[in-house]
Amino acid sequence: MRLTVLASVTVLACVLLPVPALAAQVPDGWYVTSNFKDVPTGYTGDGGLFYFHPRTPTSVTVVTGLGPDLTGAGSSGGVGASAVLLRPSDGALLVGETTNLAPDDLDLHLIHLSGAAVMQDVKYNLGTNTTGWCQVGQAALLPNGDVLVAVEEVEAGPLANETLGLVNLTTGVVTPVPVTGLPSAIVTTNALAVHPSGTVAYVGFHWTGVYARIHTVPLPAGGVGVWEGTLPSGVLNLAYDNANSRLIAGCNSTTDLYAFPVNPSNPFDLGSSTTIPNNTGSGVNALAMETVTGNLAAGAGSGCWLIKPGGTASPLTGGPPSGWGVLAGIAVNPNPKTYGIDTPGVNTYAWQLEPNAGGLPTLGNQAFSLTISGSPGGAPGEYAVSERPANMPYQGITLLIDPGQILRREPIPRSGVIPLALPVKSAYLGRKFYVQTVHQEPGGLASSDGVQFTIM
Repeated sequence: MRLTVLASVTVLACVLLPVPALAAQVPDGWYVTSNFKDVPTGYTGDGGLFYFHPRTPTSVTVVTGLGPDLTGAGSSGGVGASAVLLRPSDGALLVGETTNLAPDDLDLHLIHLSGAAVMQDVKYNLGTNTTGWCQVGQAALLPNGDVLVAVEEVEAGPLANETLGLVNLTTGVVTPVPVTGLPSAIVTTNALAVHPSGTVAYVGFHWTGVYARIHTVPLPAGGVGVWEGTLPSGVLNLAYDNANSRLIAGCNSTTDLYAFPVNPSNPFDLGSSTTIPNNTGSGVNALAMETVTGNLAAGAGSGCWLIKPGGTASPLTGGPPSGWGVLAGIAVNPNPKTYGIDTPGVNTYAWQLEPNAGGLPTLGNQAFSLTISGSPGGAPGEYAVSERPANMPYQGITLLIDPGQILRREPIPRSGVIPLALPVKSAYLGRKFYVQTVHQEPGGLASSDGVQFTIM
């Protein structure tokens, strides 16, 4: 029997609260890379920011309007973008620099795009190098919106002689995160990941030219850096695999990746690593999780690769024809992704997107689906698909889809898996859709947060 928990909701369309419009950013589901200009005998092309489709990258879009501090234009090399994050809430890019100019500022950039052009670039100064090279080795977003940066060779300013620092993007304050107990043999702070709780940093250090170590550091206060893992050569990047509770590392003298299991009850505790062989042909210099599928987006050599959980690697792109320097960082814009706030009842309802059993919303994906689950239990309900988001009160819940633009409204299958076979017509590329579930519980209505997906 058809449920009617959303009955008469369309009459409330006139009280829709405003939904802020965002400027165009990296398209949903796509990859974005941070690159720096290489020395004249190395990889060709200036650095900067580049984005492309994660499965069929017929071309690479070059972000325009970046300064020479992120492209290396006009330099002899060793200058540009070294690390990149994508903030899922609004698509903004957070980009760290590398520079071998001296003296020179080392900055973290908060960048908003309009199309492929820079609309706004806000800089947060991390310090200055006075005698030689310095870099942001890698960065990570914390649950509270702050950015943790791993820096190297900063000689003056907020993070002088520090390993880690926190950047508050609202106030602009840059705060050192002290790390103690590190041996003097450490050469470079080169890699960083953060546990989803935001309480533990995993920091990768070049130990000597032969091997590297991973240390855990408590956040946000800092403290003793405890040695938890060893790698056979210099660490290049770290990524946290939330779905499998493991830390993945790439090294500079082997194509292999190394996965360290993380103790679910103690995120400071790393187990012994297992090797993930792959066929990239070069050390993996950039690494990010494609959380929707569990795959890895990786930079190796001069190109970008898709690496399956078992290690099979498929080449995606070698960059634009003019080159793109050294691929140093990579980030993924999740698709689908959640938005808004759920309204719990006796049960809480959440989307299962890491990974999403229905995969990516690619054009013609007949198996695409979304999965909703309840905790500790669940009640019957409906899902609805709309062409527009909303934010409006309705019988004690917050409705996050526009009831005047609903395309489908059906009972939720008992399995919680909502089938959403996607069309094959190219006219649907780039179309956005919004989904929410509403449940009839003994005390009234409860609802999930919203989930947005874009056909890509």
